[in-house]
Amino acid sequence: MRHRVTTHKNNPRRGAATVELALVLPLLIAMFGALVDYSRCYRFSLTLEACARNGALYASDPGIEGKSPYDDVVAATQAGTESFPDSLNVTTTNFTDSTGNDCVRVTVTYPFETVLTYPGLPKRIDLERSACMRIRKTDDTGS
Repeated sequence: MRHRVTTHKNNPRRGAATVELALVLPLLIAMFGALVDYSRCYRFSLTLEACARNGALYASDPGIEGKSPYDDVVAATQAGTESFPDSLNVTTTNFTDSTGNDCVRVTVTYPFETVLTYPGLPKRIDLERSACMRIRKTDDTGS
């Protein structure tokens, strides 16, 4: 028994595969773009969280100014953000918590822009992360 060998020219399935690809490819490209934007947003969000924590750590220690390589809270917050340091907006707020301790909150905001434009969503999203720490008293002895 011999099998008949079909060529691609005579295969009717080849045309159907081309049509299917033409229909599905834009959806796959849109999904890939959304995945890229989500990944970038997540990365920037984690970086902003670390920046806020670093700034709060600097602001919570009154005796750190002579020992730190940073000049102020903004410089401490921007450390490690070589890709976007100028776009950060840093705000510092002192407050007293419910137990009566003096605390500092450092809030970092970054204007994140998506690669693609999505219907119903803005192109620019302000990412904001904050960190709170209790201010160390000057008479505390740290090791």
